[in-house]
Amino acid sequence: MSVVVRRVAATPVRGATATWERVCDLLAQAGTEEHQRLHSVRNVAAIIIAEQYSADAPIIILPPRGNRIRIYTLHDDAALGEQVSEAALASWPLAAAGWQVSLPCASGDLNVLGPALGARPGFALRDAAQALDPRPADVPRTAGAPDQNALRVDFEQVRRS
Repeated sequence: MSVVVRRVAATPVRGATATWERVCDLLAQAGTEEHQRLHSVRNVAAIIIAEQYSADAPIIILPPRGNRIRIYTLHDDAALGEQVSEAALASWPLAAAGWQVSLPCASGDLNVLGPALGARPGFALRDAAQALDPRPADVPRTAGAPDQNALRVDFEQVRRS
């Protein structure tokens, strides 16, 4: 597996919510259940984008098959530059069941954003300061989800991809 990277323009090109909508449009076809599930976390995602956590630590998408996806947001002058890469992906990576989305945030915000994210299957927060290959015990549990339903991201596999 390889890693596909997209860099989505945020402020001043578009606001945080509109940036998340652009991310949703890259990952899932409009009108699908997957697209609606992505939109269900738009408030938390917009906070993460507005705080610029996703500028340095990517939003990580682990589809059940196919390439891993890392999405960074670009802010300020970078959002206006040549680094922007919002080209459509080769397929809809979330079309098959079993996908996972890991959202970065500051460690101090994990306790605040975790309850806001709730127990939505397939979504988890992680400390943006962590390397992309933390030990499995370091992967935070989705807030409110029972342990058996906790999102587990295999960062070792992501790093090797």
